[in-house]
This record gives sequence, C-alpha cells and structure tokens, in this order.
Amino acid sequence: MKCRFSFVVLIITLSAHSSTSAGAELTTDCEQQLTPATMLDLRALYTTSASVSLPEDQRAIAHSLYIEKLNAVATNYSTTMEQLHAWVIGENEQNPQITEDTLSTPTDHTPARIILHPRQIHALHHGFAHAVTSAAFSPDGKRAITTSTNNTAQIWDVVTGYKILTLIGHEDIVTYAEFSTDGTKVITASYDKTAQIWDAATGHKIHRLEGHENYVWSAVFSADSTLAVTASADGNARIWDAITGEKIHTLTGHKGRVIRAKFSPDGSKIVTASHDMSAIIWDTATAKNILTLKGHTNWVNSAAFSNDSTKIITASQDNTARIWNTTTGEETLKLTGHEQPIMTASFSPDSKNTITASLDKTARIWNATTGNEMCKLVGHSGHLYGAEFSPNGKEVITPSSDYTTRIWDLYVTEDELLSASGAEEDSP
Repeated sequence: MKCRFSFVVLIITLSAHSSTSAGAELTTDCEQQLTPATMLDLRALYTTSASVSLPEDQRAIAHSLYIEKLNAVATNYSTTMEQLHAWVIGENEQNPQITEDTLSTPTDHTPARIILHPRQIHALHHGFAHAVTSAAFSPDGKRAITTSTNNTAQIWDVVTGYKILTLIGHEDIVTYAEFSTDGTKVITASYDKTAQIWDAATGHKIHRLEGHENYVWSAVFSADSTLAVTASADGNARIWDAITGEKIHTLTGHKGRVIRAKFSPDGSKIVTASHDMSAIIWDTATAKNILTLKGHTNWVNSAAFSNDSTKIITASQDNTARIWNTTTGEETLKLTGHEQPIMTASFSPDSKNTITASLDKTARIWNATTGNEMCKLVGHSGHLYGAEFSPNGKEVITPSSDYTTRIWDLYVTEDELLSASGAEEDSP
C-alpha cells in the first residue's frame, strides 16, 4: 500500500490577476515489510502509545494503530503477533496496554484520520491593506469564496490556488458571502445596504436585493436555495424570494443591529443574532417570533443551527459562545477560553463539534456535548472574522484582518502521527 501526502502552500493576491503556487510533496512507502524501517515504525507507534506526555485518548489511538499494523505485518510474514510484539519491545519487556487477548484478536477499528495537531495547509494572501471579512467553502469543498474590504468577493480553486472569478458590483465593503447548496449561485452582503445574487460559474449578477436602510452584514440561502435572508444594521432581517429577488417578509423585533441570520437545515426557521444581546428564532413562513434566547452580557455576533435543528450556537462580544435548546430556549452549555470577543460560532457537519473565531487571533474547536476545548488554531497575526468547517468536516477556513485566509487540516494520518511524535522527542 502506498501512502502519499501532498503539502501545498497557495499564494493568492486580491489585487493581482494571477496567482502563484509552490508545493512540496512527500511520499512515504508504507508497504508491510519486515525491514529495519518497518521495525522502527512499529517501535515508534509502541513508544507513542506508552508516552505519558500525550493525552490518554491519543495514546489509545496510537495503541489501536500499533495493534492494527502489528497484525498486518505478522500476517504477511507468517508469524504471531505475540512473537512480533516481543521483537518490537525486547523479549524481557512488558507492555501493560497489550494482553494476549488483544493481540490474538485483530481490531476492526481503522482510524485513518484522527484529531491531533491542526496544520495550516493553505495560506491565501489577499494583498496589502485588504482585510478578509468572510470565507466559506463551496458545497463540494473544491472552491472557496472570500469577501474583502476592497468591495469585491472572489472565488478560488482551493487545490490550484487560481482565482476563478472576481465579483464586482458592490459599492462598499463586502461583509459576507456564501454558495447556494447546489454550488451554482453565490450571495453577497455589503455596507452599500444591498445583497446581491450571482451566477457562480460566470460571475453574472442575477439579482440586487435592495430595501435595507443600513449596512447589510450577512446574506444566506435556504437549503433549497429558493429563499434568502439578510441581516442588517437597520435592526431588521428580511426574507427574499431568491428566484425572483422580491422581498417576502421583514423580521422586526430586535432592538439593535442584526448581524447574522441563518436558516435551519429544513428552512422552516430562521435564527438572528443582534447587538441587543439576544438571538431570536423565527418561523420562516409567518415571520413570527417563536423564541428569544437571552443570557449573553454583550452583543451577539452570530447564531447558527445544529444539523438536526435541536441546538443553536451563539457567539458574543462577551468572549463566550453558548449552546441553546431550540425547543425550550434553555442555555445548555457555555464555551469559555477566548480572551477577546468571539465573532462567529458554528457546528461541524455532524454537529459533534463546534468552532469559534475570535478577535484574540485564534479559532478553537470544542466538543459540542461536554464543552471541552479540543484544539486551538494559532497562526494568524490579526483578528479572526470567521471560521467554518469544510463540508466533510476535515478542514477549516479562517478569514482575518491580517489580509489572509487560511485553510487548516484538522487531522493527521498514522505516518504523520509518527513524524509528529519524533519531532517532539527531538525538540529541546
């Protein structure tokens, strides 16, 4: 079996009409051969599984990988796992994690990817003096859209780093953009008090949604792309027919700027986040207030549903994110740890984790059930204005005031685990 890992850094400049990419490729031979290299691999996995410097869950993963590889090598060379294990650790050594039962029973667990240390794999550079205000993946994860203080949105090929399209037409800062569910359209929001719908393949403007009396902070499609909802500093959110561009409803009830509005996955509800320190759940069809979520002690900067619509996560200027029950309005979890205001918070595609982006220059991933912080994404030199999971949940995209958007790989493979372990042992 050949395992091939490619590491590519993409350099993209908003002000230019071309992009450059530089890549370095590392190929690792993972064929199961009883060579010194194979024995070193096995010993490294065994050492990692017993390392007290790693969290218990990571040692357990390394142990599982060790047993799996031990079984594969033993089978290939017609020996027993017990004998091979004795060769790995030395005949007189004992490993309390490995018993005769676990050695004689091959594991069915094949953790191809595990959370360990998030790695930055792409850095999209957006030129000088142009902060990146939002970034999102396309539904297939192959493209990304970014918005910037240079009044444009741009669509990128995230594999090659080439700019595909620049969407020109807004007259002020573009604050937010995202793709429709089928990836054929894009919707953008701007300080020019409008939202616009575009053809994602041609960049042709389809609709200009006008009517708000102040900045439009966000604009998103419903899951079936037939509706759109906009959030504005005029204190209202508006629901639009995304096919005709006509306004359907105005959601009125907040007592401050409305910064975000998001549909539930089935489109039947909308949640809005406001500077009045609350989030409100609305009925999409009737535009009626169903439930108001109160508890934050400062502005609420974003709100989003979980995939099953049973939870909402909010991000706030009070440096916390909170998870709420969408039926009762009860706050069920508070995420604390950021040192400055949290700008956005959202769930992973499977809703098991959440991600937050903060002005403290970090994004953090949390367990959505326990509230435990799982990892921190560090590397930006400016404020983070957002963080979103890729559709498969394996990557994250973060836009920043440091003029860059970064894409992070959250997981490592077996060989990368070994490499990381070796690097840590060699470091002073």
